[in-house]
Amino acid sequence: MNLQAWQAATRQNLGTLAGRLRRLAPGTLYGFLSATTLLPVVTAANQGDFAALVALGSVIGGIGGDLVANQIQAWKDRSEAELAAELQRAAAADPAWRQELDTVLEKLGAIQTVQETLSPADRTWFGETLRQELISLGNLDRFQATLVASSGAIVQGENNIGAGAGGVAAREIHAPITIINQTGPAPVALTRPTCAWPTSTISTNKRTSSPWPALTPRRPAMPKLASTSRRSIPPS
Repeated sequence: MNLQAWQAATRQNLGTLAGRLRRLAPGTLYGFLSATTLLPVVTAANQGDFAALVALGSVIGGIGGDLVANQIQAWKDRSEAELAAELQRAAAADPAWRQELDTVLEKLGAIQTVQETLSPADRTWFGETLRQELISLGNLDRFQATLVASSGAIVQGENNIGAGAGGVAAREIHAPITIINQTGPAPVALTRPTCAWPTSTISTNKRTSSPWPALTPRRPAMPKLASTSRRSIPPS
């Protein structure tokens, strides 16, 4: 078994696991992801395919880890549930174990593989559940960018907040908020026609207000007549 064969087998196993995630015991999701990812190597190596150990070494050998490799033979008869419980305990108790398991999950793309097979609602549940476990284990920072909500939003860094599709992200809300989830085609945005005249609205049925100040009509002034001198006519 080379690395490509391991990846293919892992994808198949994780696809099966994705269909029963909600039935897993609380606090075991990380352990099941690890167990499901490692089982192809465990099975192949215990059947005499030692190339599987070479593939394992290519993934975790760079961090000098041999905790997983040293247990391959001991895990020969472990069920998936038994191995998951053992790995969950090891990750919680020992940072060295957690580092090796994190590396396997990361390089095999286990979390992304599961997310790709889930519905939006299940993907959100998966991300929130796994995030809580990673917080408890102390390795959330390593996978934070991988935990994508159903909207595809990614939230990174301390004290940051985010919202998925149809959500609102805020630290303080001081007024009621109504969220309407619309289905079907998106509404067409209507733009107001542009007019050079400074009117607030355009209507053909009623008078509208204008920003110009009202003008009071004035009666036009009568033109002044030119004065003429009147000469008195002496009596005849």
